[in-house]
Amino acid sequence: MQNILLEIGQEIRLARERKNKSVRQLSDVTKISVAAIEKIESGNFEFLPAVYIRAFIKSIATEVGLDHEIMLQKYQQANDLQPMSVDRTHPEQNKSIVTRQVDYSVNNKTLGYVAAAGLIFIIFVFILFNLPSNQKRSVPPISNVLQPQISKPDTLCETLPVTQSDILRLKVKALDTTWIRIVFNDSLADEVTFQEGDIREWISRSKFYMRIGNAGGIELELNGRNLGKPGPLNQITNIVVDESGTSRIPYSSLPDYMFVNSTP
Repeated sequence: MQNILLEIGQEIRLARERKNKSVRQLSDVTKISVAAIEKIESGNFEFLPAVYIRAFIKSIATEVGLDHEIMLQKYQQANDLQPMSVDRTHPEQNKSIVTRQVDYSVNNKTLGYVAAAGLIFIIFVFILFNLPSNQKRSVPPISNVLQPQISKPDTLCETLPVTQSDILRLKVKALDTTWIRIVFNDSLADEVTFQEGDIREWISRSKFYMRIGNAGGIELELNGRNLGKPGPLNQITNIVVDESGTSRIPYSSLPDYMFVNSTP
């Protein structure tokens, strides 16, 4: 496993050097911290949850001219070589979603892998990468997590009134590392990985649909009105923002454009 991670880091570093980019220049373009890039190039991928590491690999590989799908597959292969289990419980919702646990053993005679554990559901903390338009709402093959089923809209995020306007200006300020996928003006989609302190604005004629990987890691402002955080830390949240405020919606209510490939 470690050899694969070191290989990924070395490929990224060599590709960056071929592009004559410094770590600082790469950080400025991708909005990923210098420290995070240096750790990735050294083969250290354990400083953040895997969902954020995948987002970082995609952004960095694309910027330095590597095939990000191949890099993500290598990273997934490294993860598959070790057992993993995460248990996250949300007392406020009186429910828990347990990770699917996959355990592999190596057969020394056949050098193959034998699946030894069952699959159970985990909260999808990232993210949807490279979904083909004809396979909308399916989980990408490189992901090791499954989307939890949501039977009804959550009610933790109160609708906050804002001043009505013909044009909606949404500002997002990052308090923590957060991944966001947003659809606005009915068909425009954007995908951003925020670092603490990053600020981004979008303008729409109607409403914004957002899928957020860490709901407590951002603050929203609409037309100058502070809407606060859309949810708790480390929680995936789907919301719609319009002139009336913010409201949580089920996964099934997200528009089709949420699942169309984004442009790197």
